[in-house]
Amino acid sequence: MEVTGFDLQVYFPRPPSCHSLLVGNGSVYLIRIAYEYQLFIPYFFLTTMAMTPEEMNQEVLECARYGEEDDLRALLNAGANVNFTDAGGSTAMHKAAANGEEACLKVLHSFGATYSKNGTGNTPAHWAAQNAKAGALKFIIENYEVDMLDKNDLGRSVLTEAFQSKCTDCIELCLSHESASEERLINPD
Repeated sequence: MEVTGFDLQVYFPRPPSCHSLLVGNGSVYLIRIAYEYQLFIPYFFLTTMAMTPEEMNQEVLECARYGEEDDLRALLNAGANVNFTDAGGSTAMHKAAANGEEACLKVLHSFGATYSKNGTGNTPAHWAAQNAKAGALKFIIENYEVDMLDKNDLGRSVLTEAFQSKCTDCIELCLSHESASEERLINPD
């Protein structure tokens, strides 16, 4: 198989199955990279078939989770679903927020990602606050309509998650948000 005309960037962000994406000719190919452990020389395996839409959608979740913004952008440009959900209803926004991947959140936003709850009622803001990812929480607050007192299925709000994480920046972001006004804190209903 001859591959020409591609700008290929290879990096190793997520062991043990290191990879990169190759986009061209209307298809997305996943390149798996393995090492010869004795010589530490990388050698490449190029899948012989293009990724299916389902594989591309699954990879969107993984790219967002691991901060692989260039691959994320390539997948979305190739037609992957920006709002694809895993079995638990979590989107790429949930994954990026949980790990503080602000650059991926920006890519997702630029492709029209929606802010939504997953199967347990958690929003990306819940996960950012829970994991003390103040930068991600700030991006979400600035770009989406967020309710800091909105509760998940366990009855925990974004504000509660921020307090639980003991992240002062997250707590400050939540308390300074208009949805956490003193009136609403005293009378949430």
